[in-house]
Amino acid sequence: MAANMQDFDGLMKRMLCPENETRSEAEKQYEQIPIPTKGRLLFQLFLDAAVDTETRSMCLVLLRRILSSNWDDLWPAWGKETQEQFCEQLLKSASEEQSAMLRKRLADVIAEVARSTIDTESGRQTWAGVLQFLEMCTTSDSATHRETGMMLIENVPSMFGCDQSRYMAGIRHMFQTSLLYAAQSSVRTAAVRAYVAFMCENEDDDKVLKSLSDQIPAVIQVCQHVVATEDDDDVPLQCLCDLATSVPKTLQPHLNDIFTLCASTVADKQKDDSYRHSSLEVMVSLCESATNMVKKKASNFIPTLLEQCLGLMTELEDNDEEWLSCDNVEED
Repeated sequence: MAANMQDFDGLMKRMLCPENETRSEAEKQYEQIPIPTKGRLLFQLFLDAAVDTETRSMCLVLLRRILSSNWDDLWPAWGKETQEQFCEQLLKSASEEQSAMLRKRLADVIAEVARSTIDTESGRQTWAGVLQFLEMCTTSDSATHRETGMMLIENVPSMFGCDQSRYMAGIRHMFQTSLLYAAQSSVRTAAVRAYVAFMCENEDDDKVLKSLSDQIPAVIQVCQHVVATEDDDDVPLQCLCDLATSVPKTLQPHLNDIFTLCASTVADKQKDDSYRHSSLEVMVSLCESATNMVKKKASNFIPTLLEQCLGLMTELEDNDEEWLSCDNVEED
């Protein structure tokens, strides 16, 4: 088996080779391996800490792809014992992994399994271990564990299955504590992503929306912090835009705060364009998805919004001077 793993390690490295011919030949060899064997080899190679991070990451990417596209060929063929060992080791690895990139890859794989272990007939999540793992992550003092838990919810907001209503108190607590997690901004950003994914997944369930809508101020607070400090990208603003598009009614009590934040961000030409553009998109999305609500509750911002739209359309970069000075069409 060691020789087989050594050969498989070499195959993975050739698949990462920048030289096209070598990579193509390796990919052909990889495709010849039976799916159950392929899945097992990928996970075993990942578990070998002596293997370089790039190869281990590649193994998890390919494993997730198999789980997503070939679940019915892989899972039954593994049998119950192998399935249980795999799930147990998967969660153990995610709780112990030090590399941020590999933790992200592991969360992706766990999410794929959690998505597929929801029984299609009953709607029940049959992998009890993943829900226990999620609870451990989201109540942990470890920022990395909390972030992993939020990544899982973002990837599979339906992971609770038909028993979701039973877990709502816990779900609410998960979001509340992570959105307000003071120690690390990356946890708050991950929580915003997870919260918005969950709200959008349940956009037709008024009970869920009502239960969690009081978390909106925390989401806005994360957006305000990101804009003020610029210590993270514009993802929280993009998430706010998703809320504006999918569940705008949850934002109604907070329109003044949202428009004030977004309008001031767009107006600040010293801010990175990504923050300004995402802020504008939030306001425009609200106008499109909840026109009457904006007219009633935030009409005083509409003239400013129109002015800012026109202003952004006419803004020119410094390097556009050359284009402006060109009078010959053929030279342009």
